[in-house]
Amino acid sequence: MLSGSCCKYMPILMLDQRSVLCDLPVTLTSLLTLPTWTIIAERFTAALFASVERIHSWVMRSSQREVNSSGQHEDVNESERGSAPFLLGVMRESCILLRDYLPLDKQFRLVNMAVSSTT
Repeated sequence: MLSGSCCKYMPILMLDQRSVLCDLPVTLTSLLTLPTWTIIAERFTAALFASVERIHSWVMRSSQREVNSSGQHEDVNESERGSAPFLLGVMRESCILLRDYLPLDKQFRLVNMAVSSTT
């Protein structure tokens, strides 16, 4: 997804990361608010939130140098590693725009992630 090489996000994104990912918050929210997509919106947003939490955790740990002996952490896919901070920002923004599909506790965790990333 991010580098044009095969990775777990390949079906979604196949262009360069900036042009596609920067549009993701707008395209996802537009798509999922259509009546035909509301059936999967909650499940999709829950999966997106789980990815945001996973990448956020990795970014926070790596910024504090809490990585394993190989210099990597197993929570992040190899294709995500180089662009994790950028990917996190876009995915978190998408989650914020889709927050109505998340339970209140996850909305609070999303806010805490945004705050902890800026401090």
